[in-house]
Amino acid sequence: MRACFRPSSTAARSAKLDLNLIHARSTLVRARTMIVNALRGLVKSAGGRLPACSTESLPTRAPAAIPAALATVATPLVEQIALLNAQIGGMDKQVEKLAVKYPEISLLRTAPGVGPIVAAAYVLTLERPEAASNRSAGAFLGLRPGQSQSGDSDPQKRITKAGDGCLRSLLVQSAQYILGRFGPDSELRRWD
Repeated sequence: MRACFRPSSTAARSAKLDLNLIHARSTLVRARTMIVNALRGLVKSAGGRLPACSTESLPTRAPAAIPAALATVATPLVEQIALLNAQIGGMDKQVEKLAVKYPEISLLRTAPGVGPIVAAAYVLTLERPEAASNRSAGAFLGLRPGQSQSGDSDPQKRITKAGDGCLRSLLVQSAQYILGRFGPDSELRRWD
């Protein structure tokens, strides 16, 4: 018996390849976060404290706060953070270039809280954003609550968390930015 598969279009294959860039970047960001947390814990266990700063400035600011007894152990971690910062920055430039290939990215970036990574991940994951309504896109990404219908009861369950976890995480980050203290003033923030 032969399996029937729909042929994948060249555009769909290209979108999948471009989406790999977003996923690889996400992996590097998680690795960097893990190393930063390990470095902070290491310094704290020796009675020190690293300065509160962005991960981009941590490699230049951290060495002054690292106790001398930990310098040989902590220096490789600081170097890895600097290397990951450079690699993530290079990937960010590649993501910026995707807006030329996918014009929908520029349109999505006009929304407050939606940057190049979120817009690119959304366009590349859905492949055809114009075909998806807001309800079907939410369900596809696992952002709609499940239903449990039984007799007369119809309680809502938690969100299903189906679909692409990376995009769902990015969308939640965008929402947190919009509702957070750095987000622009909007009716949604005033309602919250």
